[in-house]
Amino acid sequence: MHGFTRYLRQHHVALLALFVALGGTSYAAIKLPANSVGAKQIKRNAVGSAEVRNGVLKSADFAAGELPGGPVGPAGPAGGVGPQGPPGPQGPKGDPFLPSVVEDTGSSANDSSSPKSTVVSCPEGSLATGGYTITTQDDNAPIVVVSDRERFPAGISEWVVTARESVAYAGTWQIQVFVNCIG
Repeated sequence: MHGFTRYLRQHHVALLALFVALGGTSYAAIKLPANSVGAKQIKRNAVGSAEVRNGVLKSADFAAGELPGGPVGPAGPAGGVGPQGPPGPQGPKGDPFLPSVVEDTGSSANDSSSPKSTVVSCPEGSLATGGYTITTQDDNAPIVVVSDRERFPAGISEWVVTARESVAYAGTWQIQVFVNCIG
């Protein structure tokens, strides 16, 4: 009987330990205050996907970059015009404008015919600015200028001077035109 007693004692101790263990767990589950188990009480990697109820975690519960981004949504409406910014820096000073100038002259016949006209044309793309002189043998010759102007036949700038005798004059005379073609 001595073996049986020892068997019973060991068995009773094991049963008592089992009863205490089960009772203690039940007691802990019933008697633990709310929110008393936190990160300090839970071992690392002890909670997995199976222990978490679906739908309770929020995006704030995850670290940045752990959740994949969703699809790109439609573009929103354009924003309003913002305020005007400050002016930018002034650029470098450019080269001064130096137009090309071509000087030209023209003369009429030097005789006693009247009226006379002299035309000087400028190269394409330039403008004529000019003047004239009348040369005679007599400073009191009755010569009058009828026209002294620029004209544009077919897009070419010309300076034209026309003169005539106001009364019959037997002497010779001539028109000389001086033009600056600026382009």
